[in-house]
Amino acid sequence: MLYVSKYLNSLKMKQKQNNSASKCPFLNGTLNQKTTEAKTDLSSDNSKTECPYTQDIEKTATIIDPLNFDWIARNAIKLGIFEHRDQPVTRPKGSKTPLPDRPLDIPYPNGPMVIERREEDVPVDTMKDVRRNIILVTQLLMPNDSVNAYFEQQLKKNEDPDSPQLQKAISDIYGGWKDYGYKTTPNVESFDFDSPDRKVANRNLYTPEELKETNKFAIKNPETVLSIALFRSIMQQYLAEAIQAFKNINEPDLMSSQDIEDLEKYAGQWATNNFNRELMPALAMIYKNKGETELDQEDFAKAFGFIKDNGAFDNHVKVSKHVAGDKKARVNEFHCPAMFKLNNLLSDGTLLFQAYEVTREAVAQGHLSEHIRTIRSKVSNP
Repeated sequence: MLYVSKYLNSLKMKQKQNNSASKCPFLNGTLNQKTTEAKTDLSSDNSKTECPYTQDIEKTATIIDPLNFDWIARNAIKLGIFEHRDQPVTRPKGSKTPLPDRPLDIPYPNGPMVIERREEDVPVDTMKDVRRNIILVTQLLMPNDSVNAYFEQQLKKNEDPDSPQLQKAISDIYGGWKDYGYKTTPNVESFDFDSPDRKVANRNLYTPEELKETNKFAIKNPETVLSIALFRSIMQQYLAEAIQAFKNINEPDLMSSQDIEDLEKYAGQWATNNFNRELMPALAMIYKNKGETELDQEDFAKAFGFIKDNGAFDNHVKVSKHVAGDKKARVNEFHCPAMFKLNNLLSDGTLLFQAYEVTREAVAQGHLSEHIRTIRSKVSNP
């Protein structure tokens, strides 16, 4: 397909310009430390500002079949995806949450909910370890060349993109878009896309009026919802094939059943509805502001840039004195570790627009009609 070819060509051009895709845009500056050279030593913490292992993976991936999942699995094992740290993490006093001891220890309890609801401290070092682990595992399981080739394959596969993963993604759209009310919305005029006051750090990026407009937009343009769900479903298919490659190795000396279970837990983190929940309102705003004319590739790029730049996946949480282990109040700055990979895939809008074109064509051919009805029903009856 033309759009997929454009997508891959533009990605190759970016990689030449940047020399590699190793920079993590959501890590730089997060911890107010200078960028350091990424190393493959699990006992170090040089992954604060760069993606661990990327250079090793990308150099090798260019000379092999990018869809060789057996190679991806064995390379991940070789680079230590199941290994324990040389130095164990120290548990904070009074903490009951699991701590990251190896790359696949990515416990989400080490997050804002532990601080806000359970009033347990999550030290900055632990937060960094969890984030670092997720980024590291992502780079090992999802080399850019492999993910890009897989999306090209799946989007060209056939005229009906339905799958169990797509059905699951549609079922996860619960009740449409609404103001959940547990945090304040930005202090901006609704539909002011470029307001300097739009940026938030509490993951509640939209006004109630914008969320209502999103529901109208989804009912009128359900193919847009489907295109985001299709992206999520293909990502799940990719991870399922990658994990199956680990299972096929079947060498107890290399991995345990617990290791496989942890891989599946990791994959489950990519199955959440969060991306759909954040991107659709941005697309609805663009659609409204351009006079409800047809969306194009630039619009998808603009929508992704909007949620990336304005903090849809940021969460700054106050740690009070009585919660903090050292009895000193501070702010923990949580940043979604998946965003660097999403940025690699989606920043120019080509892939999402291609998914949009595929879903529109499928609907025009009489496919996915049940999904269209499900979307409209859920959004109409939140």
